[in-house]
Amino acid sequence: MKRLLLVLFSCIITLSVSAQIQRKFYGLTLGESTKIEVLNQFEDKGAFEQSLDGHETICVRNLRFGGYSWDIVCFKFFNNKLFSMLFMDLKDHPITDNNKWRNINKTLDEKYLVYKKTTSEKAFGYMDENTSLAVYYDDNGGCLGYTDILLQEKISQKEKDEF
Repeated sequence: MKRLLLVLFSCIITLSVSAQIQRKFYGLTLGESTKIEVLNQFEDKGAFEQSLDGHETICVRNLRFGGYSWDIVCFKFFNNKLFSMLFMDLKDHPITDNNKWRNINKTLDEKYLVYKKTTSEKAFGYMDENTSLAVYYDDNGGCLGYTDILLQEKISQKEKDEF
C-alpha cells in the first residue's frame, strides 16, 4: 500500500513539474531576458522598437512558432525584463479557416488543460503559478500571448500607485 501511494505521489509531482506553461522561446525566458538579449537574438530579422500599451516593445515580422507563421511577434518589457510575448495574426482580410485557432486550442488543451481558466467561443486562457497564456481570435486575426505573472502584478501595482 505504501509503495502504491509513493508511486502515485511521484507521478503527481512529475506531472505538475513537467506540465508547467512554457516560459522559454527562441532562447529567451519570460521574466529574465533583457531588451538587449532580444535585440541581439533578432537583429538579423529586422527587429524594430515601438511602444505598445505604454511599454517598451520589440517586434519582429514573420516568425514561426508552434508550427505556424505569425505576422508579427512582440516582446514587451518592464524594468528591462521580458514580461510578455505576443504572437499575432494580423490579417487584412477575414480568416477563412478558423481551423488554425481550433487546432491551437486543441494542442494547448492537450498540454495545459489542468491550467485552463477561461473559455469562450473565440477566447481561452491558461494560468499556472508563474505564467499566463491567453488566446483571442476573431474574423480579422488573433493573438496568442504568454505573460510573466509576477511582472504583470508589479505593473498593475505601479499603475494603481499612480492614483
